[in-house]
Amino acid sequence: ADAQNSIGILYAIGDDVHQDFEEAFRWYMMAANQELPEAQINVAGMYARGLGVKQDFGKTIEWLTKAAKQNSAVAQFNLGGIYANGEFGEKQNFEKAYYFYLQAAEQGYADAQFEVGLMYENGEFLDKDTVEAHKWYLLAAENGLADAQYAVARQFACGIGVEVDYEKAFEWCEHAAEQGLASAQYNLGTMYADGYPGIKQSKKRAKEWFRAAAAQGNQLAQERLDSID
Repeated sequence: ADAQNSIGILYAIGDDVHQDFEEAFRWYMMAANQELPEAQINVAGMYARGLGVKQDFGKTIEWLTKAAKQNSAVAQFNLGGIYANGEFGEKQNFEKAYYFYLQAAEQGYADAQFEVGLMYENGEFLDKDTVEAHKWYLLAAENGLADAQYAVARQFACGIGVEVDYEKAFEWCEHAAEQGLASAQYNLGTMYADGYPGIKQSKKRAKEWFRAAAAQGNQLAQERLDSID
C-alpha cells in the first residue's frame, strides 16, 4: 500500500514520470482500499479538486472520515476545518468541528491545538474559557506554531486567561516573529520602539522588525517605519 501511494504521488506531481492525475488516482485508490490513511486522504483530495476523477464532495468527506477513524490527525484536522467553515457542501457545525479538532489536538497536532484554543477563546459551541484557551495555545506554541506563539504572547501581554507577564509576552512574540509572522514582527518592533516594560528601547531593533513586517505588506509597520525615519 505504501508503494502504491508513493507511485500515485509520483504521477500527481509529475516527478520522474509524466503528470497523470487519472493514473495517480488509480494508484491512490488501490492503497486507500488497503486502509492506508495517507492514501485515503489523497483520494479525498482528488475528489475535492476533481483531479483524475469527477469532483464529488460527498466522496471527499467519506474518505477523510475513513482516515480519521484510523486516527489520522491530518484527516481529523481537515474534517474539523470543513465543519468549522461549512465547506464541501456541509453546513457549518461547530460541534462536529470541535469533535474532530479535539481528536487531532490530543494527538499533538499543533494546528488543531490552536483551533481548539480559538474555539474556547471565542466561545464557539463551547462556553468561553480563556484559561482553557491558553492551555491549548501553549501546547501549540510549544510545538512551534507561530500563530499560537503570538496568541500566547497576546495573552501574557493583556492578562487573558493568565496573569500578565511582560517577559513571557516578549519571549513568545519574538518566537513568532522569528518564524516570519508579520503581526508578531510589527508588535515586536513596537515593543522596541516604545520601550516595552523590561525591554530596552532600541530604534535600530525596532526598524529591523518594522521593515520585516512591512516587507510582508503590513501597513501599520510601514507607517511606524516612516515615522521613525
